[in-house]
Amino acid sequence: MRPLLQTVHERSLKGSHGKYLAGIDAEALTSAGRALVDEQPRTFNEIGLLLHDDEQWQSRNAEALAAAIRTYIPLVQVPPRGLWGESGQASHTSAEAWLGRGLAPDGTQDHMIERYLAAFRPATVKDMQVWSGLTRLNEVVENVPGRTRQRAVRLTGRSVT
Repeated sequence: MRPLLQTVHERSLKGSHGKYLAGIDAEALTSAGRALVDEQPRTFNEIGLLLHDDEQWQSRNAEALAAAIRTYIPLVQVPPRGLWGESGQASHTSAEAWLGRGLAPDGTQDHMIERYLAAFRPATVKDMQVWSGLTRLNEVVENVPGRTRQRAVRLTGRSVT
């Protein structure tokens, strides 16, 4: 589902760290960040500090640099987060490194809605939009097969079953 939600991640980044990343070469930053997390799993703090140490990004906020990597590279939190009786910071690697393959780019909003309803039904279209960050899902829900929704319920704004 990550490719479907990429725009949501990017919108969030601009809202929270946009002023710190204005004019940055996102492709170069993403490439450097991917090299770091593919080399070994890293915490967000490590990612930000390592990128900030690079002359190219020393004038940038380290937290914003880490947030950009989190936004542009699908990441996986690797185990263990903590050890028995202890906690620890989460370390991340790229989803591709973890899976040993690329992400499937062919997911659809219809499939995402079907999976959402399988997990969380009953739900309204608004519930789905809040959960995903996507907007204008009324038409998508309208096209979801009848086995996962009841059209009359959706049209009234009540729960989709």
